[in-house]
Amino acid sequence: MPGLVVVGTQWGDEGKGKVVDFLAGQKNVQAVVRFQGGPNAGHTLVGEDGRSLVLHQVACGVLRPGVQSITAGSTLVDPTVGLSDIAKVRSLAGNTSGIGFDARCPLILPYHVALDHLREAEASEGGGKIGTTGRGIGPATEDFFGRRSVPLGALASPDKFNAALARVLPEKQRLLRAYSDELFGRAGIECPDDIIGARWLEEFLARGTELAPHIRSDATKEIHDLLRRGLVIFEGAQGTHLDPIHGTWPYVTSQPCLSWWVSCALGVNPSLYRVLGVAKAYTTRVGEGPFPTELAESLGENLRTRGAEYGATTGRPRRCGWLDLPMVKRAVALNGCESIAITKLDVLTGISPIRVCTGYGKFDAACFYEDLSGWTEDITGIREWDNLPQNARVYVRFIEERVNAPVSMVSVGPRRDQMIYVPSFC
Repeated sequence: MPGLVVVGTQWGDEGKGKVVDFLAGQKNVQAVVRFQGGPNAGHTLVGEDGRSLVLHQVACGVLRPGVQSITAGSTLVDPTVGLSDIAKVRSLAGNTSGIGFDARCPLILPYHVALDHLREAEASEGGGKIGTTGRGIGPATEDFFGRRSVPLGALASPDKFNAALARVLPEKQRLLRAYSDELFGRAGIECPDDIIGARWLEEFLARGTELAPHIRSDATKEIHDLLRRGLVIFEGAQGTHLDPIHGTWPYVTSQPCLSWWVSCALGVNPSLYRVLGVAKAYTTRVGEGPFPTELAESLGENLRTRGAEYGATTGRPRRCGWLDLPMVKRAVALNGCESIAITKLDVLTGISPIRVCTGYGKFDAACFYEDLSGWTEDITGIREWDNLPQNARVYVRFIEERVNAPVSMVSVGPRRDQMIYVPSFC
C-alpha cells in the first residue's frame, strides 16, 4: 500500500513525531502529510546530532531530504505559528521549499483565541474547566463545521480576506461584546477593542503575504499524485482518546483523531493505506479528565522527570501513570492498526515491578493490574531486538498479546537513531 497513517493510541504525546521522522527516512517516501488538528499539537524531533526541533504546524518529514511536508485536510492553521515553524526549519536544515499548506485549511483568527480563553475562564468558576491549550482550536473548528471559517487561501489578497471577514466578523463582535470587562481581565485579554475592532487585520495580511509561497492551491490532488509515485505518511495529532466521538468526552479535542479521518478529509480510499498506532510504554495525559492509572505519588513525578513529560506546546507538566492496555486495545480496534510502535521504553529502566492495567471493574473505573519484572540495564544504546534485556522483551511481548496487534518497533531514546525493529512472532 502506498499510504501509512500514524495515529496515537492514548491521550496524545505518544511520540508520533519521532516515529514519523524515523519512518520518513525510508526509501521512496514522497511526503509526510498532517491531516488534522492544529497548532495545539507539538511534535518533537531529535536528530542524530542531538539537536531538537518542535513543530506545531509543519509535518514531521521536513528534515528528510526530498520529502515534502504538507499540512492539509481540515488542519487548522495559525499563520504566526506556521511561519515560526518554517523559520526553525530554515535555521536547522536550510531548505524549506518542500513545505506546503493547503489553501483550504481553516484559519485560526484572533477572535477564536479570545473566545477560547474567555470560555475557559468562565467554565473554571463552576468547576467545568476542560484544560484547553488556549490556541483557539475549539472555536475555529466550530466555525469550520458551521461554514463560518475563513480559508487560508483568502490571505492571498486583501480584497478576498476582507470579503471573507465581512461575512463572519459581525457575529464575533456581538459575541465578544457580551462578555464582561472583568472576564476579559481574568482571561488575560488586555485589549478587547483590538480584537473586536479587527485592528489586527493589517498585521495578519502581512503574515499571509510571507506565507504565500508555501500555500498550495489543491494539496489533495497533489497528495493523490504522490501516492502514485511512492509512500506517503499521514501524520496524526493528539490521540485516539481525545477524539470528540470516541474519546473521554467532554475532555477531548475538537477534531477527529482517528485514522479514518484521512479518508474523510483528503478523499483517500482506505484500501490505499495501512495504519500504525503509537503507544508510550506508560500513560500520560495533559489537562483535565479521567485517568484511571494515574500515579499521584513520587513514582508519577519520577516518570515525569525521567521522561521529560512536559507539554511541547504549553509546557504544562503531564500527568503520568502505568500503561493502560484496555485503552490501547480499544484504539487499535477503532483505528484498524495493523501494528504498533512502543516509545520511551527506556524511561522504565530501573523500575520493578512494572505494573500494567489489564482491565477495569464492572461498575467503576477500578483497575486490575498485573506486575511484570523490570530491568536495570541501560538500553539507550541498543539497536537490536535480541540485545534488549529479557524482561524488556517480555514487557513488549506482553503488550502485543493483550492489544491484539504486533509491536513493529520500539523507541529507546529521543534521537531518531534510537529505534529498534521488532521481529514478528510469525
